[in-house]
Amino acid sequence: VLSDPCELKALHLNGQNINQQVVFSMSFVQGETSNNKIPVALGLKGKNLYLSCVMKGDTPTLQLESVDPKT
Repeated sequence: VLSDPCELKALHLNGQNINQQVVFSMSFVQGETSNNKIPVALGLKGKNLYLSCVMKGDTPTLQLESVDPKT
């Protein structure tokens, strides 16, 4: 479920709130490739929001970020 500010919450959805589901999409992106690694972006389908990993103190944390498609 997507809620403001850009935050994903993992919930079990049933009939009455199924319209709040979020669908992920994976895109291949340009970047360094090696024999066994291909860079990808994991985003929310139909939205300009993507998962990114940032450090909050000593803890790696997933957050949602919007991306300017012109850059």
